[in-house]
Amino acid sequence: MSGINSSTFTGNVKPRGVSNPTRKASNTSVSNLVYSRRYLDWNRLTFEYHATDSQADTFDYHSGLRVTGDITSIRKKLNLTSLYGCAPDTYCMTCKPFNTLNNIFSLVETALGATVINPSRSTIARYIIVNTGSIRFDLVKGPFTYDDSFIVSPFTDAFQYIPSVPYKLAKNVLNSINGAPLNDKRNTDLFGSMPLVVERDSCIDPEISILADRSSSLKTRGINRRQTIVAPGYTTSDDFGTDGDDTPHSTIPSFAQPNYVAGNGSFPADGTTPDVVDVVFLDYFASTVVKILNQLGGTYTASDVGYYMDPSFTTQNYLPEYAKKFWQANMPTCPVGAGVGFRV
Repeated sequence: MSGINSSTFTGNVKPRGVSNPTRKASNTSVSNLVYSRRYLDWNRLTFEYHATDSQADTFDYHSGLRVTGDITSIRKKLNLTSLYGCAPDTYCMTCKPFNTLNNIFSLVETALGATVINPSRSTIARYIIVNTGSIRFDLVKGPFTYDDSFIVSPFTDAFQYIPSVPYKLAKNVLNSINGAPLNDKRNTDLFGSMPLVVERDSCIDPEISILADRSSSLKTRGINRRQTIVAPGYTTSDDFGTDGDDTPHSTIPSFAQPNYVAGNGSFPADGTTPDVVDVVFLDYFASTVVKILNQLGGTYTASDVGYYMDPSFTTQNYLPEYAKKFWQANMPTCPVGAGVGFRV
């Protein structure tokens, strides 16, 4: 939900930081101040609806069209529209519990195991650990492009490793680096948990006016909402309640996620455990992994750490590589999903 709002003042409610505009010598207030606000969804349809005369095809101006053309041209020059594959589902960061279908970190674990492979050590079992902070946005069903790869994972962290770590140590690294057990309790702080008010057909804004007579009735005008179907999205609360959203949304749930996740590959096909595994991790927390292994009984130093793959292969590469290998169905015309929060 954007922070944009429209506000009008015409009665005797005093918001924070607003002084009474008129005050008699006796300090008795006669301001007649009323506060109203509306939070607008940040999209073109909302702006078109609320812009004056925008329904008369005046919303687009030549200067804006020129900027749009420039952006489109630059995007093509930078190959930002290059299509890697068609994402078959929507994968969100927090709207699904960890290790469930459509949680993006379940996809991350699978993609790491399928793409982070050192050819010279491909037959040796491996754990690949990344921090969940390396994922910055949801991945929505539909075209997965070069641009999307930056939006979802913008960082360029390379993969390092410690070779042939005893399995009895390696199997405990992920839990140790994550610290306390994952709290699977729903956390609604990010998106809000206020009840959704759907009974209202219109929002009422007070007229901007000074009442000539304190006994007069406040004149208002009704404004029909642009959208009556309730869809998932941001919900807003403030000091004046939960009725400020211009377009009502159902709240998107938010679940706690671990700090680190791990994929694996080349484990024995018969389900047994290997004697040793390569512990693979991102270069910037290599020292933490060394420390964890030593706490578990190892005797490792920084000299035991090397690059598992060429440093040019980073966290920006494994999802595009996965898409190239496994998301080629429906190319080049990708079915587009409804978005985050919708039932899939």
